[in-house]
Amino acid sequence: MEFKEIDVTKSSGEKVRFSLDKLRNSLSKSGASKTVIDQILNTVRDELYQGISTKEIYNRAFALLKKQNSHYASRYKLKKAIYEFGPTGYPFENFVSAVLKYSGFNTKVGQILQGKCVTHEIDVVASKNGNTIIIECKFHSEEGRNCNVKVPLYIASRFKDVKTHWDSKPQETDLNECWVVTNTRFTEDALKYGKCVGLHLLSWDYPKGDALKDRIDRLGLYPITVSTLQEAEYFASSKFKDILYAVGIVPSKLPRIAKIQNEYNCVIRIILDSVEMAKAVANYANLNNVNLEILAEIDSGEGRSGLRPDDKKLNEIVSILKLNNNTHLMGVMTHAGHSYNSDNPKTITAIANKEKEDVLFAANNLRKLGNPCPIVSLGSTPTMFFGSNFDGISEVRCGVYMFWDLAQASRKVCKIEDIAVTVLASVINHNYQDKRIIVDAGALALSKDISANKFMTNAGFGLVCDKNTAIPFTDLNVSEVHQEHGTININNEKWFEQLPIGSLVRIKPNHSCLTCAGHEKYNILENNSISGTWSRINGW
Repeated sequence: MEFKEIDVTKSSGEKVRFSLDKLRNSLSKSGASKTVIDQILNTVRDELYQGISTKEIYNRAFALLKKQNSHYASRYKLKKAIYEFGPTGYPFENFVSAVLKYSGFNTKVGQILQGKCVTHEIDVVASKNGNTIIIECKFHSEEGRNCNVKVPLYIASRFKDVKTHWDSKPQETDLNECWVVTNTRFTEDALKYGKCVGLHLLSWDYPKGDALKDRIDRLGLYPITVSTLQEAEYFASSKFKDILYAVGIVPSKLPRIAKIQNEYNCVIRIILDSVEMAKAVANYANLNNVNLEILAEIDSGEGRSGLRPDDKKLNEIVSILKLNNNTHLMGVMTHAGHSYNSDNPKTITAIANKEKEDVLFAANNLRKLGNPCPIVSLGSTPTMFFGSNFDGISEVRCGVYMFWDLAQASRKVCKIEDIAVTVLASVINHNYQDKRIIVDAGALALSKDISANKFMTNAGFGLVCDKNTAIPFTDLNVSEVHQEHGTININNEKWFEQLPIGSLVRIKPNHSCLTCAGHEKYNILENNSISGTWSRINGW
């Protein structure tokens, strides 16, 4: 069978001729190099068979891309990620609102507008340059459910009713446009009708060059969470527009946040959990005419920081921030750090469910107070992997999933072989009397974190591994650290011969975040050779 004869099955059940160019274009959106894309295409092409589903092709391409580079894979998966917003359309409405906001619009979600005949709940109202647009969002959680002509027919009638009333009253802006936005596609009849009556239709890949995917890429709308303002500035300079600074704010940091926002045209959301800080933030924003977006931090059981979900102080914070036009309470966030206290999947699942329950309770309280609360954010690495349901959650912060470490492996969140980060160390001494091997990786290279040892008794300060395979040696760990020295206790003198002075080992760390902070860059290994480097953002 010739390759050109391969037909594939779309999610709708329709059979279409497979297009290598279409797959190539899709992969190119990830930012992967031509060489990587060609390798993936050659592999996928060899695995095609008559009637293969487009989903299977996608999953295979994604797996191959992830193997090459997880960053490329995350961009390639963006469309699929939108399908996972949840059963309701509310998160998608907020997503569309955010896209328009970064295009210079003032946006509001879930607005009630009066029509000539009846009132209408409008998903998104956007204003810019004296014009107002009403936007209806049609979200589908499954592929293949496209918007047919009934959708623009219905929305066109609603727009006519609202516009008739709008034009009959004095208004600050003109209402001349209505958009219909979907995460899937429009049928040909829907596109034809929309064009005929003057609706603006926007889908994942329509209109060409200005589709939803194009707008996301153009605006750099890839949300990211940072723990230092140094990181925030780095990602802002790299055109990230949606940044969460997930450390409680203090007034001294606000000028720098304002400077970064202004210089790079981005939003750095801050978190707070006290009436005092709400007053300080509101005062700074007012005096300096700076727009600040805020999340209230909720304590879902860790006891580190944050308000309890039912704390009445949340009401005071809302009142304070509402009095200032420059402060915008966007929602709530939490971090179930106490999920690290167990290695029992049932216990972690219960913590994950409680984390969700608490943050949703707080969000609903905000909504009762007249605050829309579009952002409901949670995250710790264990709860992300053991949580059973994320309905109602607008974003998750997945922690250390990219690198993994022994702390996660000890809690059965990942496997030891999944750990991507290792520290390359040299054997610098043999202590024959005490049966010790000394390496040049101590506390500054590995950190003094021993958290994995709570559930993995042999973790020490890190597992000692073969330099080529990164497979741990049996019973070898860094048992003691000094500033620059690490000690490996051995029970068999064969290790002196196997690991002579000058030889290299790799060490898998307890806590990759702390370990990586001690180094200036990441070396990317492929087939035991360095194929590239990533810079690190150190400092505050």
